[in-house]
Amino acid sequence: MNKNYLLEKINNPLLFELDLLDIQNLALKFKKISKKKLHLIKKINLSISSDYTTNYLSELLPLFFANHNIDCNILEKEFGSLNFLSHDSSNLFWKNKSDFYLLMPSSKNLKYFPKLSDNNELIKKKAKQEAKFWINLWKATKGNIIQTTFDPITISNFGKLDGIKFGGYLHYIRLVNSILVENLPSNVNLIDVENLMIKNNDCKWNDNKIFNLTKQPYSMNTLPFLAKDISSSISGILGLSKKVIILDLDNTLWGGVIGDEGLDGIILGNETAEGQSFSNFQTYLKSLSQKGIILCVCSKNDPKVAKEVFLKNKHMKLKLADIALFVANYENKAENIQKISKTLNLSLESFIFLDDSKIECELVKNKL
Repeated sequence: MNKNYLLEKINNPLLFELDLLDIQNLALKFKKISKKKLHLIKKINLSISSDYTTNYLSELLPLFFANHNIDCNILEKEFGSLNFLSHDSSNLFWKNKSDFYLLMPSSKNLKYFPKLSDNNELIKKKAKQEAKFWINLWKATKGNIIQTTFDPITISNFGKLDGIKFGGYLHYIRLVNSILVENLPSNVNLIDVENLMIKNNDCKWNDNKIFNLTKQPYSMNTLPFLAKDISSSISGILGLSKKVIILDLDNTLWGGVIGDEGLDGIILGNETAEGQSFSNFQTYLKSLSQKGIILCVCSKNDPKVAKEVFLKNKHMKLKLADIALFVANYENKAENIQKISKTLNLSLESFIFLDDSKIECELVKNKL
């Protein structure tokens, strides 16, 4: 595996989608190369404590942090350390001046699971008492904390109704998590375990076979997705998250080429499955814009023709007001993106470029 190939893999935005064995192999190779050659922007120390084994996760995390231009040094505590460290805020673990603490508690260690005889008010009281322990720990800790939420468990009180009925174990876990969210201080960020499982079909948190072999509760295939969420969370805190999306137009925001098909010939809207997919994509982009992500257009088009779609097509979810910079010409896209970077006074590392053309993507990738 040569250096250029390794660097390309490390910088792959879809690193987490690679085969697990390939990712583990990359992580091993990554350990051996000089970090100076990677030109990583930030260097951090991360301390990890968990109710279960994190060895496999710790092996992958430096690779995923490098994917965000972060050089991460990891201090990993032994298996099950969180159970006693969380009760001792004076322990040296909390005083080692780490930039971040990763805490991974297990729902199996919750103390006040509801009984069938408990009424709703008692269950709420138990959940508040459960959450209070962690809220007090957060207050006693000055460092930045990344913590996984309490995970769903396989056993239940009410079968299929367990997540929606008071007295259900899943309902109780969700109740505790919601109280934690409501009392979240500025130095604590949560990784939503249940949402991680819902979004990624390959994630399986309760893997009994793996747990019995390694004391790791989740499947091996969950590792890349978990590593991605942890590294992304810290990257965002450090201000290294992506800030700008550069958009092509034809076959990206709509189907077809506006210069050839004309205003009525492009594919957009809910009348067809393809048209609806473009509409849904625009709706997603608009939601990102509302959250502060900057949207820009960089397209090889006549600017008047291209803008006409935004002004006259009733199916357009995005409007010209949503676009910070609209660049439509027949010049080199890489050069156009460099000009956009200078105009916005933002580094190219904070940019994402979306284009249906593999040729254009390779050109921009190689030039920038």
